[in-house]
Amino acid sequence: MENISNEYWIDGELFAAWGYYFKDNNYLKENIQLFVDKYLSIAIKYGINLPSLVAENNTFDMSFLKRKYNKSNEVFIDLLLKKSYSDKFDKYITTSFIFFKNDKNEIIGSINEELEFFAKIADINGIFLESYYIGLRTNAFFSLLETRNSNGEEVFIDNSELAYLNTTRLNSYIRDLTILIFEFCDNEFAFSDEYPINDENGKSELYDGIYLLIKGQVLFYEDIYEFLPEEHKYKPFEEIQVELDNTNYKKYLESNR
Repeated sequence: MENISNEYWIDGELFAAWGYYFKDNNYLKENIQLFVDKYLSIAIKYGINLPSLVAENNTFDMSFLKRKYNKSNEVFIDLLLKKSYSDKFDKYITTSFIFFKNDKNEIIGSINEELEFFAKIADINGIFLESYYIGLRTNAFFSLLETRNSNGEEVFIDNSELAYLNTTRLNSYIRDLTILIFEFCDNEFAFSDEYPINDENGKSELYDGIYLLIKGQVLFYEDIYEFLPEEHKYKPFEEIQVELDNTNYKKYLESNR
């Protein structure tokens, strides 16, 4: 029987990290509600790193969620840091909508409450956001999983079928989140590859820049969405539109070539 690759997913270990360091918060301070709107929209559009109220209230209703977050006196703490509580696992977790295979080898999708996919850290000084860090704490987004068989021998499990459904959304989420943060703040950005696996030429087999590779390619969700069967489509992707200004991010890329 074909391996069900999600049975080899693990969490707890740090595999990659994205860090945003803000030098000027004035525009963000003056436009917090717009930031909340766009941050929520990006998270829900791709189903990645979902804010806690999504899972707690079992809703993607943008009007309800924006209203709840904008009423908060600690909006950045509530929006960026708080985690959902899982009664099933009796712990706080960071939820994402994930496609996986059940015991019949059928692909299904749901908000995952089994693995902690992301660690989140932020330095917040009152209404000022000074830094935001996202750590990838699972191997679930890699197209090839490294494990060991019962004899202790190293083996690799093909996870690419699920990576096309999940990792493409992660790559799109990271791209749009980075553009969003540069739109609102004058900042610095850093990516850390915490899980280096290189080919014979020293090139990473897992990452290309800030994105995860799928069988040697960087793919975004819009690259594959129209080719997916309807039952494998994450529908909020087409339902939610987010207008982003990538001017500052382009300037940053130019200055760091």
